[in-house]
Amino acid sequence: MNSALLTPLFLAGLCMASAPATSPDTSNDGKQHTPPSRQDISAYLGYESAVILKNNSLRKKDIDLPAFRKAFAATMKNKPNLEQFNAYVDSIQPTIDAATHQLEQRNLKLATDTLQISRNFLEENGKKPGIVKTSSGLQYRIDQQGAGSAYDEEQHGENPLYSVRFKLLLMDGTLLIDKTEKAIETSDSIGLEGFDEALTLMPVGSKWTLYLPPHLAFGDATIYQDGICIPGNSVIIIEAELQSIKKDTRVIHPDGTVTDRPTQ
Repeated sequence: MNSALLTPLFLAGLCMASAPATSPDTSNDGKQHTPPSRQDISAYLGYESAVILKNNSLRKKDIDLPAFRKAFAATMKNKPNLEQFNAYVDSIQPTIDAATHQLEQRNLKLATDTLQISRNFLEENGKKPGIVKTSSGLQYRIDQQGAGSAYDEEQHGENPLYSVRFKLLLMDGTLLIDKTEKAIETSDSIGLEGFDEALTLMPVGSKWTLYLPPHLAFGDATIYQDGICIPGNSVIIIEAELQSIKKDTRVIHPDGTVTDRPTQ
């Protein structure tokens, strides 16, 4: 946690305080839409504020709600500028530093505790029927073996494009990502080494359940994503369905645009 996390909350309050009253709006479709109510806006800001705080390791018990409401009300009433805000943050920097250290220690303990849980999970999971373990430590179970071909460097190139549907879960079943409704086309499988390895092994049409040890997943760093905590040293479970593999013929230009590689 650092002072930067306070800025979005400050700006949100400042913008809301200075926003004019809303009236029916005509959107691009030509229809009038009733603007959101104060209750809707407040609920949204409350949700966004909580997500920002949770993404910085804070829990409800870390927040003094009366003090939070008092500071929020004062900010909304007085509309302080950013210079005043930054001066205030500087004045409480020792408190911020102490809180940051406390949260770092909390995350370190969480990662240490999770490491043993992950080791136990992988040890027991590896004994189950149908579980295959590779030399890297990746474990997987074949739920449906596809009839298509697997990755071949000569045919598909060094960095092929995979079309895949998948779910990412924690050991307790917490859903992190769900891309099962529509397959995504990717060349790096969202950057997880264990997922990359599995995609090179799966025949097209296969459905596998993957068990990624920490060093093949997110490592030892605790991550907070959309208000969900991914403890350091977590095993990541992936339910994957590989739909196709093809050679990547795209050209990615310096400005970020993507075009097809011209044919010879």
